[in-house]
Amino acid sequence: MHHRLASLAVSPSSPRHATPRRATPRHAEKPRSSKPLAAARASPAHHPRRAAMQVFHGAQFVRLRNLWEETYITADEDGRSVYHYDPGRRPSHEAIWAVQLAVAGEPPTQYVLLRGAYGRYLGAPDAVERRWPLSCCCPAPVVGQRDFDQPVVDAIMWRAVRRTGHVVCLHDKSGRYLRGKLMSTLVCGGRPSLTVGDGRLSDDEKELRWEVRPVLPSPGRPELPIATEADLAELFVKICFPPRRREIQFVAPDGDGNIVWDSFQYQGRSVQLLRNELENRVGYAITMCVRAGRHGRLTPLLINLPHSRETLHIVALRRNSEADHRLTFPDPDAS
Repeated sequence: MHHRLASLAVSPSSPRHATPRRATPRHAEKPRSSKPLAAARASPAHHPRRAAMQVFHGAQFVRLRNLWEETYITADEDGRSVYHYDPGRRPSHEAIWAVQLAVAGEPPTQYVLLRGAYGRYLGAPDAVERRWPLSCCCPAPVVGQRDFDQPVVDAIMWRAVRRTGHVVCLHDKSGRYLRGKLMSTLVCGGRPSLTVGDGRLSDDEKELRWEVRPVLPSPGRPELPIATEADLAELFVKICFPPRRREIQFVAPDGDGNIVWDSFQYQGRSVQLLRNELENRVGYAITMCVRAGRHGRLTPLLINLPHSRETLHIVALRRNSEADHRLTFPDPDAS
């Protein structure tokens, strides 16, 4: 089936941001109180400020460090969850989020969208359409990686409220604040996760505070992880159990802007072996990008595939093409 390239959002629509500037808080931090941030935000002193959003201006990539747990938000390898990253571990692409600024609403308001290594966006379940069941186990909606399927998705659009320096509180378009405290989610099993809530200020307000740490772009093209599909453990699993496969749907734009979708079954998680397979099919060197939803932006796939067997949608850009040159890559070892 033939489509136009514009439908993939491969066009050079991504804005170039200005040189980063560190904003100066307009007033000193006020004493803590039990007043909800949502109510405080409505008052003149806490009206959403452009200065608070400037922590994201000029930054192409960031890490978000929670002041309560002193850990970083990280995209889980299942492709859908997020968890707290141990700062003692080696820096990884999964803990880096691409900055995407957007304007929505009336009056026009600027938001930031944070796009992870698998192309999906940081966000909780929709505030209206889906409410998380309240219980002592999971008392609040859990944040994860979401697709961008609608022109406006409130749960992935974040607004910053400055606390001090590069430390902010983040609330989504529905007014729910991003929380980093682990205690309420650890009992649910699995990795420690994040939630959103009403943002009441109290003695543990640090759970709402996030230090925005810019990550520099890589001066070159990062190397893909070395393929590990042939190690003995993997071979043993393949011999003893039927192979598990996922569908790969891919598209390779041609010089006229037309694209042709194709698909095949792929076994394993190696991003390097997948690129080799795709290059054999299209006949030239490529850069693989993923795109989460109709309105999601292209994200270079730099890590191994998610554990899940969901269909993976790949946009194969010809190496050294105009679209390929527009891509930027984060440097996990730089900050």
